[in-house]
Amino acid sequence: MKLEDLKVIDIIQMPQFEKHIEALIKDLYLTRTKIMNEHPDVQFKRGPIERLQEKKVFGPKALAALYAKVVDKTINTSEYPSTLRTFIKGIGDEAFHKTYVELKQAEDEQSNKGDNKE
Repeated sequence: MKLEDLKVIDIIQMPQFEKHIEALIKDLYLTRTKIMNEHPDVQFKRGPIERLQEKKVFGPKALAALYAKVVDKTINTSEYPSTLRTFIKGIGDEAFHKTYVELKQAEDEQSNKGDNKE
């Protein structure tokens, strides 16, 4: 299937999308942990990571599903306030972009192989 034929939801449901989300949340978690460890005397506020962990939705599959709801605007706004929705959208947008670029490169490589056969 060509990239132009895919819908947003098709890309969100791909394993590559979840892989990119997983890498992003690991990186964010490690960065936050490192900063907190470097400043043990500072009391940090509970951030979006902790709030999502408390809801048990700080995993690749759960965040992919939440991202789809944020994009569709079907997410429960009382359960997920603006800051959480913005956080989810930011992670999802970056993962979506990385997945799109990866798919585009794969498609370009396939078309180049097809051009070289003639």
